[in-house]
Amino acid sequence: MQYITIKGNVGKDGEIRTVRDRDVLSFSVGVKQGYGDNTSTNWYRVQVWGKLAQTLLPRAVKGTAVVAIGDLKIGEYNGKPSFDIDAQKVEFVGASRPAQSAPREASKPAYQPEALGLDDDVPF
Repeated sequence: MQYITIKGNVGKDGEIRTVRDRDVLSFSVGVKQGYGDNTSTNWYRVQVWGKLAQTLLPRAVKGTAVVAIGDLKIGEYNGKPSFDIDAQKVEFVGASRPAQSAPREASKPAYQPEALGLDDDVPF
């Protein structure tokens, strides 16, 4: 078993299907590698099984940043390598709005050097 963590972007909206009375969510993830002119993209097919599949379906939208952790299976399709991940953990970044914190009072700036005992003199 090869355990892998990938971070990339969803390449195509997720699709859900039923296999042996279990739901499975499938979506592709593109992971960039290299720099400058030597940039390429590896594509992974991520699968999520069970109740988690239904939960994650609305978030598996093309372009969404995602981190997936799971078992890597390397195969071949039409003479090219294929990378499949049976994910145990999936986190979509930016797919939902974070909880809003209480607004800061307008009279209090976020950074108050005086309150920390700092002055303007730099020792170097």
